[in-house]
Amino acid sequence: TLLHSEILPQHLLIIGSGAIGLEVATMYAGFGSKVTILEAGKRLLPKADREIAEYMQESLKRKNIERRLNARVQSLHDTADGITAAYTDASDGTPYFLEG
Repeated sequence: TLLHSEILPQHLLIIGSGAIGLEVATMYAGFGSKVTILEAGKRLLPKADREIAEYMQESLKRKNIERRLNARVQSLHDTADGITAAYTDASDGTPYFLEG
């Protein structure tokens, strides 16, 4: 598993912004990995109080953790360099690809 690996990922892609995902994102950003969170909803921590979610949004921003909201993941593909995620912006349907 990721937590038992001796190799630090250069880029970690996390799908969803629940409490565990944000904890892992913060931990790996602290280790030095580039971290990107894809969240399908309009805000992080969709089940949490709005003030807590806004606080976490600012905290992740300060840690240079990239956050992409309204990101509907369409597919994940293994590549020689890791994984490529294809997703669309739910607000306008724009397609994106992200390697992680």
